[in-house]
Amino acid sequence: MTETFLQEPLDLPGFYGVHAYARATGGRPAGGVSCFIKPSAGKILECRKETNATIVKTTKLTLIGVYIPPNTATEEVIDTLLRTTSHVADH
Repeated sequence: MTETFLQEPLDLPGFYGVHAYARATGGRPAGGVSCFIKPSAGKILECRKETNATIVKTTKLTLIGVYIPPNTATEEVIDTLLRTTSHVADH
């Protein structure tokens, strides 16, 4: 799981890739999250992508990746995390 500047697919041999792509700006791309998962982490059951966030559910685990820009207000960080985790159903 990593922040990414990707704006198009990238495949890594031996991994499944799930991306919430970065958005173009006047300079380098901004935001974005990439999650690379080995098949041993289980079969992917569900992927959800939002702006700067990914949620990947497998038969073994659930991964949540969120990019929050520096200097984001604490209240906005909490709201983002609550909104993102609300999409994860109990197993």
